[in-house]
Amino acid sequence: MKLHDLVVTSRRVGETSRRLEKIALVADLLGRAAPDEVPIVVDYLSGSLRQGKVGVGYAMFRE
Repeated sequence: MKLHDLVVTSRRVGETSRRLEKIALVADLLGRAAPDEVPIVVDYLSGSLRQGKVGVGYAMFRE
């Protein structure tokens, strides 16, 4: 699966308020993902970080 597919689906899910459409979009994406990619796709769509902490805090973004 390409990152582009994941990003497009994520954007489309965010653009619609229709619950069944969101489900259909995510189901289609997961159906096209390889079995080893499914946990990564789910983590991305749910906003989770697979690696846990990334070591970036708010102070790094201050000017």
